[in-house]
Amino acid sequence: MVLIKYIFNIYFPFLNQNRELNKILKKYDCKTYVEYCIKHPVNGYNNLVKNRFYGVEKNCDYFVRSSGTSSEPKNIPITLDYINNNHLFSSKLALIHMIVKFGCWKMIYGRNLALTGYKYKDRIQNKDVYDISALIFLKRPSFFKNFGFPTKIYVNWEEKLNYFKSFKEFNKVRSISGVPTWMISLFDNIEKCNNQSIKTTFKDLTYIIHGGVAFTPYIKIFNEIFNDRRLIFFEIFNSTEGFYAFQHKPSLPYLLLCTNNSIFYEFKKGNKTYQLKEVCIGDEYELLISNTDGLVRYETGDKITFFKTNPCLITYTGRTSEYLNAFGEDISIEQSNKIINNINEHFNLDITDYLVIPKYSDLGTLGNHEWYIFSNFINLNTAKISDFIDENLKEINSNYRQKRYKSLAILEPSVKILSLDKKDALIRLMKKNIGGQTKLKKLHNNRNIYKFLNQLI
Repeated sequence: MVLIKYIFNIYFPFLNQNRELNKILKKYDCKTYVEYCIKHPVNGYNNLVKNRFYGVEKNCDYFVRSSGTSSEPKNIPITLDYINNNHLFSSKLALIHMIVKFGCWKMIYGRNLALTGYKYKDRIQNKDVYDISALIFLKRPSFFKNFGFPTKIYVNWEEKLNYFKSFKEFNKVRSISGVPTWMISLFDNIEKCNNQSIKTTFKDLTYIIHGGVAFTPYIKIFNEIFNDRRLIFFEIFNSTEGFYAFQHKPSLPYLLLCTNNSIFYEFKKGNKTYQLKEVCIGDEYELLISNTDGLVRYETGDKITFFKTNPCLITYTGRTSEYLNAFGEDISIEQSNKIINNINEHFNLDITDYLVIPKYSDLGTLGNHEWYIFSNFINLNTAKISDFIDENLKEINSNYRQKRYKSLAILEPSVKILSLDKKDALIRLMKKNIGGQTKLKKLHNNRNIYKFLNQLI
């Protein structure tokens, strides 16, 4: 049955979406798509909270947590039905696709090391709270339980590392899945613990299943670590709210949209929204989703572009707001601006211009954020400002707090103060080399701008 649905997912995307729309119309008491749009305007998270997720909040089985792009974490109700029909079903489609299109059949004869999230200590309305990856792992079917490990959910990264340090079956691992930041942190700790190279410890590791951050900067790192073999990389596109897509073919950036997994998609461009059958190839849209778990015309904040509509192939192009997500931390421009405002108030400054770039992790050297602050007060105490940024980000961003816990995944941010005239010089350099109306973007998910910064430091 799953194989038939896999075939339908590839070849009948419009039919699939019509079926999903009918489920949504029935759930929310509408007869037509037009009526659905009139009754239910496009929603953000805060509006859904006010509406109590259309009653699902009371009847959900769990809550899943995401830091999102606001200063407070998002707590989203979820039912077992949606876990099974979206997250777990899409995972099965992805596994079949890896075997069929990527030739990864050897993977099922080994073990998968899953670097999932955590169960939280607090409860909401007497319901347990999880990271979605941890909840999926907890509810995975029996086949996947035999296939993957660890065998339990942990409350923090340090506890999980202690488990791995005593683990004796790394030689059986053929695939690893998770955010690459955590993978590199694991490799670094295991190498130090076992006193041998990672490629020796993971002698059969071949398949890297990744998501959550832009992976291009990490490809070179992984290939250098495992320089004795050919690795196969497989990207998935999922979030707390749903599993959307997975990589269609090796070495190509296109993702195959899952169209029969209990999500009805809409695509927003400007003030207009479109169904799948109405989108144009090459246009960029914000992804909206509706499901029977109370997410009604929900703005995901994710931007995509269509390459094809049958099969339905997309590329992920970023977020609707400026953000930084080099390590899975998902820092929004609202959060970084709040940090700068707090710095100004605490240190009696008037900083208005800054930028942040990632310094990526490598085996043996964890990465961090590099903050470049433009100010005429060039003799500021950068160590104190760095500590201040770090502590403030831990308070307002749970993803960052997790990864900074005891510096297990990323290191404390570094701060460099540049005079205000350096900002103007930077913009002139960028205009000369890039052209156009160059603006100073504050948050960067790559180090491209460093080649200009380096000329000014």
